[in-house]
Amino acid sequence: MGLEVRDYRVRYSATGMDAGRSQNVREDDEPQTDDRYLLQFWPAPPEPARLLKQTSRAAASRHDFATSPVG
Repeated sequence: MGLEVRDYRVRYSATGMDAGRSQNVREDDEPQTDDRYLLQFWPAPPEPARLLKQTSRAAASRHDFATSPVG
């Protein structure tokens, strides 16, 4: 099931990103990391991006990439 073609606001929330990124792939005999992710969409007109809280290096890297000019 896909999203209807229209404008959306999106919230991306994650915890434990640095731990999850450092492990990358977990083998069966390795403990599971405590990284968790939530992605939410709701219909709304476009607005500039707002960063509410950033506490990991992985999140900072992804935010910098997403907000840098293309070209």
